[in-house]
Amino acid sequence: MTTAFADELLPPQNLDAERSVLGACLISGGETVARVMRLLRGGAFYHQAHQVIFDAMKALHGCGEPVDLVTLTDALDREDRLDRVGGTAALMHLLDVVPSAANVESYAGIVAEKAFRREAIRLGTALVTSARETDREVKTSLLQHITSAQRLLESGQTGRQARPIADAMDDLILDLEASSDEKPVGISTGFHDLDRGMGPWEVGWMVILTGRPGMGKTLVLFEIADHVSARYGPVLLASIEMSERSLARRAIASKGRVPGAVLRNGPRAQLDLHWSAIMAARGAYSGRPLYVMDQPTSIAGIKAEAQRIIQRHGSIAMIGVDRIEIMDDVQNSKSEEYDAIRRASNGLLRLAKEIPTVVVPIVQLNRSVEQRADKHPMLSDLRGCGHLEQDARVVVATYRDDYYHGDKSTKPGILEIEVLKINDGAGGSVDLRFLKEFPAIVNAARPGDLACNPHWQDRD
Repeated sequence: MTTAFADELLPPQNLDAERSVLGACLISGGETVARVMRLLRGGAFYHQAHQVIFDAMKALHGCGEPVDLVTLTDALDREDRLDRVGGTAALMHLLDVVPSAANVESYAGIVAEKAFRREAIRLGTALVTSARETDREVKTSLLQHITSAQRLLESGQTGRQARPIADAMDDLILDLEASSDEKPVGISTGFHDLDRGMGPWEVGWMVILTGRPGMGKTLVLFEIADHVSARYGPVLLASIEMSERSLARRAIASKGRVPGAVLRNGPRAQLDLHWSAIMAARGAYSGRPLYVMDQPTSIAGIKAEAQRIIQRHGSIAMIGVDRIEIMDDVQNSKSEEYDAIRRASNGLLRLAKEIPTVVVPIVQLNRSVEQRADKHPMLSDLRGCGHLEQDARVVVATYRDDYYHGDKSTKPGILEIEVLKINDGAGGSVDLRFLKEFPAIVNAARPGDLACNPHWQDRD
């Protein structure tokens, strides 16, 4: 067997790059270990000894201990793994071979790329093996492997393999270390009391926004999308319910505090009075990565648009869907509505995890609310409630008491957001000011909030 042919049989790997990553970590310590942890997933090292060494480095860093030759040698020795990695001499050799610790991210990139290729080969081999097997359903097997390959390409990671929970804890600790009062982990809604009660929404979550017609669901979704796009990054708003022009009108009305009636059919003289506010609102969105699509669409269509945004910006912070019942996946389904909504819910949850991002679909409550004396929404009012409740990490509902009780309302001008479900955090209800004239939603009343205000202010 020739050397060239033997090399072709070896899985993709670069041991020099692996040694350089480890050497840089030994030279620079915990901060460099943290940087590498963000770039390499579990199992990225080809040489088993190298993976053992890096795992020990991560454990030291996770315990707040320094990472250097002395502490690493001691940690491996206590775990009876020092001989497995070649002893102290092998660790000292790592310090000698690294060209420059400053280039650690480049070395880690090479290691990650080789790991990506190994995973691609593994998937391809499994695909060929499945196609040759005669005792199983070929089509199902092929689809499973094709889906895995697609996820690999989309994520750019080394696959979605099972890994120790300690690795997941390392990821969490890195996020916690990076967090601060100025830059919280996850995204907030911009409604301060709501954020304090719930905490941030994290990538991979599906958050359901629900309510009866006229309760301000779409407005709340838009205000959250507006806040997220300004503070965190790109947002895609798939508004099947409202047209692109209607969304543009709503944005100007809310930002500029311009009455909606003026924008819809106001005479020219009225428009002129508010023109500076209209242009100020328009200026606020210059360069803002808030994208809207108003055509009937499917989960596949939303995913395609999200990927286009990711190609341009590198990530997407949130996807909003208004609303799940009128998506193509539901409307064109031959199944009963209950089952179609279940499938759409599952699809949106998968989308949140695969992108990854936060997905916020609107779901309308069923009519049972109208039959009760107390119109406040309950979790059981959700259409297809069992599956939606199961898929959602958070369920929030909007409610306006003055919609039902008019002048006799005990909360005029208030929009309540009720947290019906949250897996981690406190539930409850918060009151927001609902400015029907525009319309707009704001936090607690402040000077200028209740009147037309050409010098609008962000909620933050």
